[in-house]
Amino acid sequence: MSKEKDKKHEHENCDCEHEHKHDHDHCDCEHEHKHEHEHDHCDCGCEDDEEVVIEGFKDNKEFQKYEKAFIQLEDALIKADKELEKTKKFAEQNEHLAGTYKKDLERYKERAKEQENLFKQKAVENVADKLIPILDNFEQALKVGGDKNTIKGFEMIEAMLKNAVHSLGIEEIEALGKTFDPELHNAVGRKKTTDKKKANTVATVYQKGYRIVESGKVVRHSMVEIYYED
Repeated sequence: MSKEKDKKHEHENCDCEHEHKHDHDHCDCEHEHKHEHEHDHCDCGCEDDEEVVIEGFKDNKEFQKYEKAFIQLEDALIKADKELEKTKKFAEQNEHLAGTYKKDLERYKERAKEQENLFKQKAVENVADKLIPILDNFEQALKVGGDKNTIKGFEMIEAMLKNAVHSLGIEEIEALGKTFDPELHNAVGRKKTTDKKKANTVATVYQKGYRIVESGKVVRHSMVEIYYED
């Protein structure tokens, strides 16, 4: 018993503690700790497991096929976008040209219509210049009088001439008893009156005047005598 105590006592006072401590510095626990520390910076690739998997996926033929298709689709979309932009600009240019052509066409139609009206009016005036004097002659002949059959024939011809003039769009200018209008009447004489109401009105029509109904243009002015107040 005393030997065991002495042995225990010797063990407590010996340098084994130092040696144990020293051994502990080189024990497996330290090595494991150190290994754990070094593992954080090792090149084993354990941290890059995810990247390794992705890189492995990139090497997959199926992935490469879809990747290629995606790139082709992206290129096609870019090309389509460019073509769409060109088409849009082309459409805008065409719209501008169409607008210009439309305006030019409208102006051309207006000018053509004006020319047509001018030609039509000129033609009517030319025909009227020939018909109206003939109509005047028949009116004068009827005033002279004569055989009833002759007068009846003249009246029929006169009616035909009036219809022809009217079909051209020409009407007789009202003058007798109307206020004198220099745009419609040509005063060739004056007649005194004491009636203030008659002053400056047409007293006598020597020759009938005519104008175009549509435009109001005078083909021939009425030759008249007007009243003036004494």
